[in-house]
Amino acid sequence: MFKLYQTKRFEVFSFLSGMALGLALILSEHAGAVTSYPPGSLLQPNDVTSSHIRNNTITGADVSTSAAFTLASSTISTLMSGVFTATSSATLPATTTINGVAYKFTNTQGATSTNLQNDGAGNLSWVSGGTTQLTTTYTAGEALNANDLVFIRNTPVALNHGTAVGVANQYTPISVAVNATTNSNRLLLMQVVSINSQPLGSLACTYNGVAMTQTDTKTVGNNFVHIFGLVAPASGSNTLACSWTGGFQAAAHIIPFYEAEQTLSFSATAYATSTGTALSSSITTTEVNQWVASFLTIQSGAVTSGTNCTVLVSQANTGGACDSGNLTTTGSKSLTATGGTNGSNPWSMYSIAIKQYRQTHDDVWKASASTGATASSTIGFALTSYATNTLATIVTQGVVTGFTGLTLAGQYYLGNASGTASTTPGTVTRKMGIGLSTTTMLITNSW
Repeated sequence: MFKLYQTKRFEVFSFLSGMALGLALILSEHAGAVTSYPPGSLLQPNDVTSSHIRNNTITGADVSTSAAFTLASSTISTLMSGVFTATSSATLPATTTINGVAYKFTNTQGATSTNLQNDGAGNLSWVSGGTTQLTTTYTAGEALNANDLVFIRNTPVALNHGTAVGVANQYTPISVAVNATTNSNRLLLMQVVSINSQPLGSLACTYNGVAMTQTDTKTVGNNFVHIFGLVAPASGSNTLACSWTGGFQAAAHIIPFYEAEQTLSFSATAYATSTGTALSSSITTTEVNQWVASFLTIQSGAVTSGTNCTVLVSQANTGGACDSGNLTTTGSKSLTATGGTNGSNPWSMYSIAIKQYRQTHDDVWKASASTGATASSTIGFALTSYATNTLATIVTQGVVTGFTGLTLAGQYYLGNASGTASTTPGTVTRKMGIGLSTTTMLITNSW
């Protein structure tokens, strides 16, 4: 009996030991053989809390908001929620979403004292300088280049015009030099007229090789009037050319405006005719500081000035052009002019109301030390290049990069040339920065 008792006891002990070993093997297999325990140790509750640990990947870890998910070194693909702590190192994918915002990290290490800079689209790159840039945004009033110095234009620049040009009747194509000025927001207006003749066939006009737009055409008697315009014509003196078919003669009158609204959709136009020596018309302006340009045709004699019509160019037996000057009030404006004895031959006045460029200015322009107006409100440097009327980022404090040929510790001032920094003060002294290297400048912006 004693021997049999010992045998049964041994068999029971062996059975229980086998169950424990099998359970341990199952747990070890479930854990992907990544969790080990000393021989003879017993597994306790919660020793393995994951439901899926396979091939070095945790797919079912507790990452609730109350959990702390901590690793010494790992590669993270997706962490749905909870707290992620890397006590040693962690590898993140190139594009990582944090709090719903995607960031794309650079794949290079930054140099000493460089900072990660966001381009506004989540693309991160290293930039030089230990000082973070302070930027602001404004509409670019004109085309800007990277690192152009800019100022805020808070008062409109007066609408005005350059030298008007007249071309006498001729049968051959028109080719004449017209100076569109070097001012901003240029607008070129022109009348092509065929007097006591026939319509001009296939009429086409260009300025500096750029096609002008025919905005209107009128006929009175044997006078044929064609109105042309061009927004933002090339600056300076360039060739204006017109050609037509039919073998008839034509004349032209041109006015180059600047600081004008950049459109050929004019706020108002008016057209009037007369067979006497006096001609009157009216036009309604809707904003202060508008101008009215008028083009006149006449078959006999020459046109002379009248109300809101100061003659700029006049040609006998052809016509001319006049303007109103700055109109400081809105509403209906009377327009008059006088001419030679016309008898039954009619003559005409075509008038265009022109708005000043952007009555409310909250935009930036290239700064210049040549005048106080373009220097006093200088705020900083354009971050990159911007087209006219696009949103521009302006660096107002910190370190600006992208220069060439700067001098270490060199003092830089606002220059007289638009948008430039200079080693010598301009007419208005405005110190803008100190060279940190050949390519970087620390903004100081002081008087």
